[in-house]
Amino acid sequence: MSSMRFAVLFFVLPLVGFFSCNPEEQEPAYVTFEGFNLSTGINQGSNSSAIENVWVFADNVYLGTYSLPARIPMLLSGPTTLRFEAGVKENGISSTPQIYPFYQAATVEADLIPGEITAIGRQNISYRSNAVFGFIESFEPDEQRVFNTVIIGNGPIQTTATDVFEGDGSGLIRLTDSNNLVEILADPIFEALFDQGVEPRIWLEMDFKSEATGLVGLVGTNLENQLFRSFNPGFLPREEWTKIYFNLSEIYFNSRANLTQAGITAFLPEEMNQADILLDNVKLVYR
Repeated sequence: MSSMRFAVLFFVLPLVGFFSCNPEEQEPAYVTFEGFNLSTGINQGSNSSAIENVWVFADNVYLGTYSLPARIPMLLSGPTTLRFEAGVKENGISSTPQIYPFYQAATVEADLIPGEITAIGRQNISYRSNAVFGFIESFEPDEQRVFNTVIIGNGPIQTTATDVFEGDGSGLIRLTDSNNLVEILADPIFEALFDQGVEPRIWLEMDFKSEATGLVGLVGTNLENQLFRSFNPGFLPREEWTKIYFNLSEIYFNSRANLTQAGITAFLPEEMNQADILLDNVKLVYR
């Protein structure tokens, strides 16, 4: 799975060596890029997103990764096809930015002029057409629940209207002295998500607010009909609603999964008698 992370090594590193001219002899053109607006279609859930980086390509050549909004120098001139890929924090970690594989790229035709700035505003993007939504849990009161399989704990994730990210409900896991460890799986059981030999892409995204630490992962059986259970990565306490993207691709690949369920586990901190975890817009996306 090391190929999935190679691009991180080039974070904020303009591709200078590609250009045949001497950089001292050519003034760069500059492109400013404001960011992305995500729109969702039918059965794709909320448009909540946390796109913090942009991966920039000019005529299909990688130039670098930049924090948004970005100011990008380019030793190019004339008509150029610019491609902007949306980047997120993999597993919520700043040091592991990744192109989110399920968001479409934004492509802009620009006429670059050395010494001048080409301003590009926010670009509208959507999910890629080949993105498959394994499940979407928005915790709205009139919708059927997804997280119902309780392995450890006093019950499934409850719905609350007291503290809501958006809509009329959010999911609540309440940890107490008598319910200090929970493990809850989503009902959908997936069989052979990917063709053998194809490198998997499977992510779980969600909005959360938490007083405790939690983990996400996969549980199921592999191709040899052996049980596996892997909960990693996870999230730390957050006082404000936060969007996070979990990359479960390596877990799935290493498990040689056949039958699979996604799950969440959490535990009560030792110094607390009660801790609440609030969830919204939980999506399992794969291709």
